[in-house]
Amino acid sequence: MNYHSLPEHSASQVRKAAEGPGALWDALTRDQKTKAMDLGTAIHTLLLEPENAGTVIRKPDNPGFRDAKGNVSDSPWLTAEGKAWKAAHEAAGCLVIDGDMYDQGIVAAKYAERYLSELGYPRSTWIVETPIIHGANRCKPDILVRLATGGAVVISVKTSNDISPAAWERAAITGNWPGYDIGEAHYRHTISEALDIAPHDVLIVHLCIQTTRGIGIRAYEMSTEVLDRAAAMLPKLWALCTEVKAAIATGAAALPYDLATEPLSVITVPRWADRASAIEEVAND
Repeated sequence: MNYHSLPEHSASQVRKAAEGPGALWDALTRDQKTKAMDLGTAIHTLLLEPENAGTVIRKPDNPGFRDAKGNVSDSPWLTAEGKAWKAAHEAAGCLVIDGDMYDQGIVAAKYAERYLSELGYPRSTWIVETPIIHGANRCKPDILVRLATGGAVVISVKTSNDISPAAWERAAITGNWPGYDIGEAHYRHTISEALDIAPHDVLIVHLCIQTTRGIGIRAYEMSTEVLDRAAAMLPKLWALCTEVKAAIATGAAALPYDLATEPLSVITVPRWADRASAIEEVAND
């Protein structure tokens, strides 16, 4: 099963919908991958799928690739040899990353596992990246932990490539999360419905891994109040997801006019706005 090709709405799609129909259209029709995502992908693989650690390939420090004149190149990854070496590994489904990035990923994954264990969530309790589908919605939490009380904990692994460590700290203190409240409210709804438990019995925790200046690990719980506010927006965002996907299915080359001109004040909350008051306004609309 290719999770990303499933028709149900995912948390990332709902989060994009909250930025507006154009952002969702782009996310569904264009390749969003950037080199900045490679470290996050590496950490996810090394932490959550250690059995697949061999698919994360460290670029050799001195590969000895030669240029067109036969000389050992100072820029080995720009040579035909270097490009062919990288392309062969990628064709085999591997992620090829710079040596310092790989070394950071190894240490970060090790620290993160130890930190979660100290919080009471050892690896033996993890349900890792298992798709959960209910109705028209789906999600695939990085880590899901079922509690003896019947509740559940969703642990989302975030790196400095998502937002800066300082921004995570600020979001945890102020409750003003940059779009993640929408996605996590979708997680909470889908999981609570699928497991037949109350939404408030699903705890959302962000495991934030700093990789910009050394390595730091922090965990932040998203408050019930924040999630409740965001949840009020979900029905409109799910409807928008349905409309945009239907437009794409027709083979349209661009976002239809009626969607492109949808008033953003009704659908989305700008990242720089006061999310609390804006969400309340939408909820009462």
